Amino acid sequence: MSWRQDNDWFGEDEEMTSLALGVHERLVKQGVDPTSDEYYDAINRTMRKRFPEKFEDSEEVGSCK
Repeated sequence: MSWRQDNDWFGEDEEMTSLALGVHERLVKQGVDPTSDEYYDAINRTMRKRFPEKFEDSEEVGSCK
């Protein structure tokens, strides 16, 4: 399953999507490979930290791409 399929809020929730895109930009500027587990893990950590209420009932999302 892809990250996009695991995160149905992406493209639907404007605030969450904007944050994820901002994290994407920062990571790419830092040289993080956008196909790597490090990249997806960083986005997932940031989203869970900022929006814990959106993830309370779900298991930790893997680093699927």
